[in-house]
Amino acid sequence: MDDDANRIARTLVEMTHADEEDALVADLANARFVLLGEGTHGTYEFYAERARLTRRLVEEFGFRAILLEADLPDTWRVHRFVRGEGSDREELAALGEFQRFPRWMWRNEVVRPFVRWLAHRNRSAPPVGVWGMDLYGLHRLADMAVHLVEGHDPAAGHRLRAIAHGLGGADEHLPRGAAPTRAAAIFLDEVQRRTWPGELGFAAGLAARGVYDAVVWSQVVRHARASSWNVRDTHMADVVDAVAARIAVGDGVSTHGQLQPRVVVWAHNSHVGDARPSALGRGGELSLGQLLRERHGDAAVRLVGFATYEGTVTAARDWGQDPQRMHLRPAAPDTWEALFHRMGAPRFRLDLRRIGSPSERAERAVGVVYLPERERSAHLFGAHLHLRYDHLLYYDRTRALAPLDPWGALAEEDLPETWPFAV
Repeated sequence: MDDDANRIARTLVEMTHADEEDALVADLANARFVLLGEGTHGTYEFYAERARLTRRLVEEFGFRAILLEADLPDTWRVHRFVRGEGSDREELAALGEFQRFPRWMWRNEVVRPFVRWLAHRNRSAPPVGVWGMDLYGLHRLADMAVHLVEGHDPAAGHRLRAIAHGLGGADEHLPRGAAPTRAAAIFLDEVQRRTWPGELGFAAGLAARGVYDAVVWSQVVRHARASSWNVRDTHMADVVDAVAARIAVGDGVSTHGQLQPRVVVWAHNSHVGDARPSALGRGGELSLGQLLRERHGDAAVRLVGFATYEGTVTAARDWGQDPQRMHLRPAAPDTWEALFHRMGAPRFRLDLRRIGSPSERAERAVGVVYLPERERSAHLFGAHLHLRYDHLLYYDRTRALAPLDPWGALAEEDLPETWPFAV
């Protein structure tokens, strides 16, 4: 074995029984912000483990919010349901806003029972909320803010509707108009000046902030990947901070005697991992995990990456198409995943803070679109893994996550490039 392989072999902990997660959970519980990643957006084992870890953090250690790589209007209905509010009576209905691509990320075999469990748990314990932190749905964000403001101040809501027309046309990804950024700034100011106490006022403010950031994102998305990516991940970090601050103001002291509220985040490894020790960071990108480390210090944050060597994966052939159950190719020989495969263990965890300073290797990232014939250019980037994450969970062979909605036939042929970045 080479030096890197020896480091991994000495440090890994095989995870064949549930109690072997105890040390990991105990360490995660020491942080205020726990970010649980995924090497793909369509792997069952990643979702199932995130759900299992999150349940333990909520039940045993009093974590108070779950933030998803999803749009706020879609998760708002789930949030209301799990807190016993709104009109939905069962979890499938509460997931009904997830109708746009990629639906399977949140309408799937793992999220549905997790939402059902959380709603049941919230009936007899301090409630845990579910918040979206992404910004793709510009006009739905604007509609959400307007609707909430109208319920509090009908006249103000009417003025906001007029301002919203200046955000652009019907394409929620690429708003058009003479000055959409100016309109978004006015929209945000109008909502912030009318913010009122309580959760509905807080949600209206979050939606308005999303409107502004979504417009800024849309202005640069086709011109500079790093700039648009940074707008998006900065928005995610701002939402995480806002939700944590809201819990502190609303509850004073959280359960288990913690003076600081603690939250769990579910997002792709590309957002969770610290971008600085990677080719992503060298290319000018930052990440959600990096921002939270910089804002709150390493001790307050735990970044957990997830990786696999081969199997099947749920992904699309192109942006906006139906999901497919696709073959995930064995990882390339020069990748971290290939090194982990050489360990011969089907499932293990690594405390990356204990493995010294291994060399840089390629890390694989598969989003909602998978391009197997372009694996190296589309899905691999150099990374010092021990600096990107605190922990890593590895599964040698994984299976595709099953959507709640129909998926297409087994994908076989090669795929074209996707828009925008698919993670």
